[in-house]
Order: sequence, then C-alpha cells, then structure tokens
Amino acid sequence: MIPIYPENNQKNVSPTSLILKWQINNKTNDKKLIYDIYLGETKTPRLYVSNLPTNIYLVKILKPATIYYWKIVAKDGNNTYESPIWSFKTRNFNNGEQIWISLIEKSEKLLYFNNTLFNLYTNVIEAYNDDKKLIYTINDEYLDISIDNKYIYLLSKNKIKLYSIKEGLYEKSIEISQNYEKIKTINNYILLYSKNLLDIYKNFEKVINLNFDEKIKNIYPFKNAIVINTTNRILIINYSGKILKDFKLSADILDLNEYNMLLRISNILYLFSYNNQMIKISENFRNAFLHNGKIYIIKNTEVIIQDIKILDKKTVLNIDNPNHILLTKNGLIVFGNDILYSTDLNGNIIWKKFFKNMKIMDIVVTNHNSFIFTIIDETGNKIVEIFDRDIQQMGKKENKFISFKIIKDNFNNNIPSALPTPVIINPQFNEKIQDFTVSLKWTLPEYESTTVTFEIQLKEISSGLLKNKKISNIKHNELVISLEPNTKYIWRVTAKDKKQIKTSDWSSFSTDSLNFVIKRIKLPENQMISRFKLKDNIIYFTGYTINSNKVLELLYGTIMTNFSNLRAWNFGNSHDKYATAIDLTNDNNIIIGGFSSEKDLRGDMLLYSISPEGNINWDVVTGSSKRDSINDLYFDNGYIYTLGTVGTDNMVTNIQFSKFNKKGFRIWTRDFGGDEFEFGGKLKRIDKYSFLLLSSTNSFGDGGYDYYIIKTNELGKKIWDLTSGTPKNDMASDLILVSKNEYIIIGTSFQDTLQPFITKIDGNGFKIYEKKIPFTNDVNLITSKINGSYFYSIGWYREKNTLKRKGIILKFDLSGNLKWAKTFQINSQDTIFTDLTIKDDKIFISGVSEYPQPNKRDIFLIQTTENYIINNFKSAK
Repeated sequence: MIPIYPENNQKNVSPTSLILKWQINNKTNDKKLIYDIYLGETKTPRLYVSNLPTNIYLVKILKPATIYYWKIVAKDGNNTYESPIWSFKTRNFNNGEQIWISLIEKSEKLLYFNNTLFNLYTNVIEAYNDDKKLIYTINDEYLDISIDNKYIYLLSKNKIKLYSIKEGLYEKSIEISQNYEKIKTINNYILLYSKNLLDIYKNFEKVINLNFDEKIKNIYPFKNAIVINTTNRILIINYSGKILKDFKLSADILDLNEYNMLLRISNILYLFSYNNQMIKISENFRNAFLHNGKIYIIKNTEVIIQDIKILDKKTVLNIDNPNHILLTKNGLIVFGNDILYSTDLNGNIIWKKFFKNMKIMDIVVTNHNSFIFTIIDETGNKIVEIFDRDIQQMGKKENKFISFKIIKDNFNNNIPSALPTPVIINPQFNEKIQDFTVSLKWTLPEYESTTVTFEIQLKEISSGLLKNKKISNIKHNELVISLEPNTKYIWRVTAKDKKQIKTSDWSSFSTDSLNFVIKRIKLPENQMISRFKLKDNIIYFTGYTINSNKVLELLYGTIMTNFSNLRAWNFGNSHDKYATAIDLTNDNNIIIGGFSSEKDLRGDMLLYSISPEGNINWDVVTGSSKRDSINDLYFDNGYIYTLGTVGTDNMVTNIQFSKFNKKGFRIWTRDFGGDEFEFGGKLKRIDKYSFLLLSSTNSFGDGGYDYYIIKTNELGKKIWDLTSGTPKNDMASDLILVSKNEYIIIGTSFQDTLQPFITKIDGNGFKIYEKKIPFTNDVNLITSKINGSYFYSIGWYREKNTLKRKGIILKFDLSGNLKWAKTFQINSQDTIFTDLTIKDDKIFISGVSEYPQPNKRDIFLIQTTENYIINNFKSAK
C-alpha cells in the first residue's frame, strides 16, 4: 500500500478537514476490502477508526505543528494487508482560521470545562471532546446546571441529579426541600438560590439556610466568600453565613474580581471596591467588564479601555455597534452584526470573517487558543470554532480570594483629597411620598473617610406655615424621618470633614393627605396574619409563618401605627404551631391562643404568655386525645377566657369554654355540643355576670351548619342557647355587642354563591331579624367591628370567573342594612382581609396577599379612612 495524501513525511499539512487517502496495489477484483486506520503522535499509533468501506477518510481536526504517524490495515475477511507506518506534520493554525464548524439541532448556552464543550438547550446536554466528537448526550429535565471536576449537577424540582462528567452517566440524586431556580458549585459547596432564599450545601448536606428581605439577582462565589447582589443591597458572606460586608446599594453587578466590582446604577458605571471606595467611570454605556487591571467599556460606537490605577489613562477604539467582544494580548475580537474581526489597539484589522445574518447564542474561550460560539443564520444552527493565538482567558472567580485590604495604588491616587459636594439620591426631586416615614439618602462621590459627619437642613411647609429644622452630627449617609400629611419638604445636606465643608443643592419632596398607607411586612417565608390588637400607637399582631421544611411556626410581632420599628418573632421547631387569637394584659404582656402539634400530632390547644420583647413567660398545651385548638380568647381583670374546638371520643367536635389565671393555670372548663360537629368562633363578655359564645353547629338547627349562640353566667354555666340559619350551610364568623341586651352575629351562608348572613338577637335569645345580603359573586366575612351607629365587616370577595380573591370591607347600620361594600386588590394578586380596628376615624386593616408569585404570601397592614375607601376602592357586586 502507498499513501496518496498526505505523502509520507509531508509537511505543512492542514490540521483541519484533512482527507486521508491511500491505495493498495495487490487488491483482488473479486474481494471487497474494509479498512482500519491507525493514527497518533507515537510511532506505534493507536486504532483511530475501523471497518471503513472506502480508501478515503475525513479527519475533522488535529493538533497544529505536530508530527503524526499513521498506517492502514486492509481486510478481505480471511486476510489482512498492513501498510508501513507513514508520517506527516501539520502546520500551525492561522490567526482567524475557522478550525471547526458543525450543524447542530439547537443551542441556548455553552459551557467549557476540562477540555470538554457542553452544548445546552431545553432538557438536553451534548458533550463534545477535543476531537470534536459527540461523546454523550444527557436527556433529562433541569432548571439550571453547574459542573465541577467530577459531576454535572442538574437542578430540577425538589432534587439535584448528579451525572459523571467523564461518561455522562447518572450516579445519584440529592433531595432538596425547596424549589430553587439557580445552582452554583465551588469546591465542596453547592449553592442553591431562588427569589429571596439562599441555601448552602457542603458534601451534599445542607449546612446554611439564608433568607433575605428582598429578591436575589445573582450570586458570585469566590474561594473565601460569596458576593450576593439583591434588589437594594450587595452583601458579602462567608461559607458559614456570616455577613462580612453589607453595602446598601441598589445596583447591578456587571463584573467583579478579588478587589473591585463594576456596578450599573441608573445607567451610570461605577468602580466599587470591597472597602467602600466608589468612583464614577462612565455614562450611557452598554456593558463593561474587568481584566488585568483594566476596565473595558462597551458603547454604541466605541470601546474604551481604562486603567484602574491611572483612570485618566484611556484607549478609545472606534467600533460601530459591537455586540460582543473578546480580549487578545494586544487588542480585541469584535462580533458585529455580520462580521467577526480582530483588531489591535490602534484600530488595525488583523483578520476578519463574514457571517450573513448572524445571531450569536453564546461564546466560550477554550484552553488551546481558540473560541467557540453558536450561531443561528439562514442555514440553521451551528457550532463554530476560530483560532487566535493571542486570545485571553478571563479569570475564574472560584479560584480567587476576595481581598478586603486596601491595595496600594488601587485607584486611590485618583480619589480627590478635597471634600466633594454631597449628592442627594433619595427621595427623588419633587417625589410624592405616600408613607409615614421616608429615608433621606445621599452620597459623597469618590470619597471615603471615617471622620466625615453630616448636617441636614429641613424646611417643612404646611397650611402656609414654615418650620425650619436642623439635624447635626449624623454619622452615616442615611436618615429616617417621620412625615406629616399635605406637607412640602425642602432639604439639603452639608458634609464636614477636617475643617472642610461642602453643601448639596436644595431638593424637595411632598406628602399627600396620607389617608391611605399600606405596609407590606415581607418576612422570609409564607405568612398569615390572623388577628391584631392596637394599644398606645403599637400594633400587636399574630398568625404564623411556614418555614423551609413546610412546618408552621407561630408568629408574633409589633409595629408602630406609623408603620415603623417592625419587630417579629417565630415560635416553633419541627411541629406545627399557629395562632388564631391575641389579647393584651394590664401589665402589657401578650396572650396568644392557637394550635400546637408538638405533644400530639393531632394537635392541642396552645396558650402563650409573651413579653413585649418576644420572650415566653409561660406556655400551656392542653386538649383531648383528638385534634383541639383555641379559636378566640379574652383577657379581663387578671383572668384569661378561651373558646376552642375539641375532639370527642365519638369522632366529632364540641366547643370548649375555659378560664385560666394570668399564670396559665386552668380554673375551669365547660364543653358544649351535640352528636355532630361544633366549631368554636368568638367569645365576648357582656358584663361581669355573663358571657356570649359564638360557634357553628351541625348538631342543632334546621339547616346544615347553623350559627350556635350560647349565653353563660360568670362560671361558664349555660343560661340559654339558640341557633340561627338558612336551609343551607351557615358558618358563623363574629359577634358584636350592640348593648347589654342586643347582639349582632355575622357570618357566611353557602347559597349558590357565598353570601353574608346577619342575625340580631336580644338578651333573652329571641331573634330580632335574620338577613341574607345578596351579592352576584362570593363574599366571605371574617370579622367585624362596631363604630357608633354602624358596624364594619371585612373578609374576601371573589368573582365567578377567577380563583383570585379581593379584600372586601362592608358597612352596615345596626338594622342590618348594607350601606356600601368596597373591594381592594394588590396588583391583581390574591388578596384577603383578616382583621380590622377603628380608632380616631382611622381604619386599620390587616391581610395577606401573594408576593411575589402565587402561593408566596406576605402580610400587609393598611391605615386609611372611610372617605378614602368610598372614593378609591371598587364597588362589590
């Protein structure tokens, strides 16, 4: 046999798309030959491909400037014919040479790791080796992917699937308790995050669970720390969850290294160090990144290369509409709309290629002086590899340590020693504020000092009166102040440092009537607020949160009526606890009643005494052998009265009325009920001799469930009882003491739609009226409050064509006549009202709504007026 191409010892052979061709001299005409090719870099080449039907073969790619040895073994079934070993030497790649192109089905993202290229698209991962061979394909559902030296990590719903990076074979799964959106891996750590949640796993076990009060935009892991970019903050934490730095900045991180970050704030580019030094770099830019002590700024018609240590040292390249750029030792590779080219720093074109109607999907740089990108053009989806001997690898953050030391000449020589003029950043000029407080914020551009202090001059203009205020010796660049309604505020800030003084321009903002203010209490987990009490301008609230293990934890919190000074505590562990009722003692302790499954999985009545500081004074867990819970409680004259629901041995439920002393010792208990089900509702004290109990019953009455009202004496002994209801199911919600001898019961009747059902009775248990209030859509009432000659009810409203609810508030006269009904919804989210209080003509409403997506609930509080509700809430039908 003889080689046709390449000839033996031939030099300058192309390393790409090489066609091997040979000829056998003693081939017999009646026998068909097949061929094996042996090819390699040693004189004993390995088997490269076998059983070829022809004497020609295309080798896609070989190493440049390399001697290769090859031979052919021909086979006709019984005989073999082996050639001598030949050799050839490949030439070097040329700069800009296309060394690989291949049609592919689809591409959304590229990853390059350990000389393997991964092409990703929906639920598919294709792996290519350095010979451009597809070595395996993984078909599996995933939300995100990460790769390390051993595994491919596929994040899916409720689990992480691990595939071997070498063979692409499934090895194992890690069960996870949350539905995360993103995954990153570094060393032995797995970082999972979604919305405002970040979990850290070490050696496949969860070690840290972190919840933030705002959305996580992205995270950046380094060897010794994690940088977290949230909506209004940039935090740096270590792998134990300890916060190392907390920068209160509303910014997008564009790039970062071990010393600095590039931030976008309102389309302004800033260089920001981990020691809180900040320099404005540019405006109206498209993108920017860091590399080798330089900032690369991409604009519409130019690329600016700026030295970090000497910021005045710039190189400007006029480049029209660059879509992407890569770095070379002495220039750039530029991706335009139809052109790809390399340029030096003087603007000289080194090489260029044209791609018609090119749309770039993703780009990676390899370990052997080339870059690979995927494109969609008029002929389909393609992978393309281009050689450039000067291409630069960008530094990998996971191989570096964040430094908090001030690096000598790390752009410090460009920070002016003179005190700059403060710049006001919040509120915006002439902004209208609809809140009881505002955070005044300002900054000192390009200035860092531990001795600087600030002074604020504030002018308040209201009803023709001018008030001047001065606030001095402020240590930080933020101050929260309380606001008055219908007031214009004019303010400026003065900075003082070492006898230097600089004053900002005047800025202004204003408030409206503040007749409607809403406060969202964005705790880390899903929440429910059940009830609240208002005393001395403090709102005490309770309910529950749902932790990461889907366990309910009892929630207690306080907030001022101007919605400042929020404090909240969770009580619970691995068993469900939740609260349904709250009251205050004479010595300002808080009594909370609810449910606990800590001692019995079916559940017991739970009673807490909690100090204003969130410390448990005592707790009581009591109940039957069935499921029990407290529904309402009342504190009076040193005693606690509770109304709850208890299970019976007959597999039904009764209501239970109990009296405790202020230390939690139960004095007596009374059970009421029949042969079916009773559910506790509300408890009211009529006078010192009697109580009124409200529940729902399926044992008594003419319909399904009916209202069940019981009057007792001071010892809980029944004086009389009665039922009220329609032929359908009627569930009681609340009762109102109009006077010592007149009571109104409100609830919901299950007709074709849910309808309010109101009953009024006298002190002897005789009915004065029963009324259904017709609505076209569902109305479910939860609680009510009397105010003068009217009572107000709240709950939720739902139209027939949707599952999403709206909060509803209704006004009735004492004869049960509806005066108006209004609904409120937050941004088309599922919204319900849970409690209300009326004080000094202000209406306080609590509730929950979806945030920021369905099934993620946040508590909200509203302070408003009846006039605002009438004119701004929507009418219910």
